[in-house]
Amino acid sequence: MIYRPDTDRVHYLNHTAVLILELSNGRNTPARIATLLKNAYGLPEAPEHDVNETLLKMADEGLIRRASPGRPRPRNATRTQRRP
Repeated sequence: MIYRPDTDRVHYLNHTAVLILELSNGRNTPARIATLLKNAYGLPEAPEHDVNETLLKMADEGLIRRASPGRPRPRNATRTQRRP
């Protein structure tokens, strides 16, 4: 559970969403996060679409923000990081 006093909102995250949030540290790309989840859960494929959707929802809710511009990024990957 995450409470944001600035918006007076409570966010209830499932276990997978918590892992995605924890891995959104500015060093992991969405593709890397999906691969880590694939390995952690023994999935046949990396859940890239689900990870991207979750990251977009988290960004919309202000739980994460995009990494600072100017940092080098792999092609087709947008880094995200948790809000301070």
